[in-house]
Amino acid sequence: MFGKVIAAKEVSDETQEWLKAHGAAIYADFLKWGDPLIIVLPENARVEQGSQQWEYTIHFYNKAGNSEPTYAYIELNIDANETTIELQNDGSEDE
Repeated sequence: MFGKVIAAKEVSDETQEWLKAHGAAIYADFLKWGDPLIIVLPENARVEQGSQQWEYTIHFYNKAGNSEPTYAYIELNIDANETTIELQNDGSEDE
């Protein structure tokens, strides 16, 4: 089963692969070139709002039950063409 849906235009190939490796579905085939991607997150994705209303992060847990050090940072905009998702790392070791 799936959880939240995000539409974003600026998503690197590396970020797309990371999301897919964690069970996200990314739809672009039915879109025209240049349209935002439709990203459907799995239910186990932990989505949290940042200190600003437009900031969100997507985290996943590792096998030990800890939050993985790599996470996706989302700068959300009402216009999906302006929404960006990029990978970040908190600097801790992944176990």
